[in-house]
Amino acid sequence: KKSSCPERNTNAINCHYTTINRETSKFCGCLQQILNRQESGRTIEENTNDAHILFKEMDLKKRSLSH
Repeated sequence: KKSSCPERNTNAINCHYTTINRETSKFCGCLQQILNRQESGRTIEENTNDAHILFKEMDLKKRSLSH
C-alpha cells in the first residue's frame, strides 16, 4: 500500500531535527537554571513551569532585539 504522505527530503528532516535539538537544549538550560536555585519544597512541575516561563521570556527578548 502506498503512503499518502509525501516523502521528505533528507535535508528537510535534518533541518527540522536541528531546530528541535537547539530549542530542546535551550529549554534544558532554562530548567537547569531553575533547578540550580535549589528552592526547597518546590515540585518538578513548578520548576518546569518556571523554566517554560524563562524560555518564553528569552525568546521574546531575542525577537525584540532582532527587530
